[in-house]
Amino acid sequence: MNLDFYTYRVNWSPEDGEYVGLCVEWPSLSWLAESQEMALAGIGQVVASAVADMQVNGEEIPTPVLVEQLSKSTARANTAIDEALAFVETSNNRIAEIERKTNCEPNWPTGKEGHR
Repeated sequence: MNLDFYTYRVNWSPEDGEYVGLCVEWPSLSWLAESQEMALAGIGQVVASAVADMQVNGEEIPTPVLVEQLSKSTARANTAIDEALAFVETSNNRIAEIERKTNCEPNWPTGKEGHR
């Protein structure tokens, strides 16, 4: 798993007088440091350690929020596409049935006619 996909942030903590590094997917983890850069690096190391421990113990590792959101968006898009294709297929079948019942020949442009 790419740990860069997790959502990290660094905030100033007035209570601690230091920056605190946080990870959205790991709300119980944090890292205090004198600089923003050190807080970000520290929380990254803590998350890496937690992931390594969980892998050793065969535990389920939290999915990065971004990956989860993209998966849901892709699933919704796929569903919408499937529904649109089903609608087109149903419409085409109904048109074909009407043409059979009325003995109509399809009057589709062939591309050979001139355009006006």
